[in-house]
Amino acid sequence: MHFEHIFPVEWVDTDALGIVHFSNYFRYFEKAECELLRKIGLSYDYINSQGIAIPRVEAFCKYLKPLRFGDLVKVSLNISEIGNKHLKYNFEIFAENRKEKVAEGYVVIVTIDMKTFKAVNIPPFIIEKLQKLA
Repeated sequence: MHFEHIFPVEWVDTDALGIVHFSNYFRYFEKAECELLRKIGLSYDYINSQGIAIPRVEAFCKYLKPLRFGDLVKVSLNISEIGNKHLKYNFEIFAENRKEKVAEGYVVIVTIDMKTFKAVNIPPFIIEKLQKLA
């Protein structure tokens, strides 16, 4: 399951040298995930209204080259695992204008019941929407 999202680097994302701060790569991962969910007809608000939350339990990013103010960012998201209670998103980030891969990483999320904070099976309404990408 593959999805791409493209957007420019904003000044606020950079440090004093005009290079994207390392922490923003995780924001870029989440930005792509939000756009993916929106595209398939889900949102965090809707998921939460069903009593489900999707916290991150593991995250990793390997930085290959810097992104700079003025770069056009392409985030490529692949869903590499759909378990009973978790999803794993793999990401690649490119400086689209330079045609260079600048980072890669992943995020693991689990589905939890918002009342008990216990892991629960991924609800069918989420699985059905994700299958539209296959």
